[in-house]
Amino acid sequence: MDPTDKPPFSLDASVRGDTATIRLTGEVDLFTGSELSAVLDDLVSRGDVHTVVVDMREVTFLDSTGLRILLAAHQAEGYDLAVVQGSRAVVKAFEVTGLDRVLRFVEP
Repeated sequence: MDPTDKPPFSLDASVRGDTATIRLTGEVDLFTGSELSAVLDDLVSRGDVHTVVVDMREVTFLDSTGLRILLAAHQAEGYDLAVVQGSRAVVKAFEVTGLDRVLRFVEP
């Protein structure tokens, strides 16, 4: 696949009360993971966010970079991380790595 043919990546973050929601679209990988990591850091540094929900329903691909970012967010102090699972490929990535038994998954 030509890199110019990659599905677009987008990230939309919103805060309501003490809960932040990050909606991801496209591929979460080495090239896009830094954006997710930066947004997580920004949300947590606010001090008023206690729960972060990462909505992965529109994610088409998740590599080890994205998995590492989610695991680090899960292990971070000061907030609770929840994940809304997406496609079968994303679910399989969680299952193969065992993160399906570590992370907290929620319904949308």
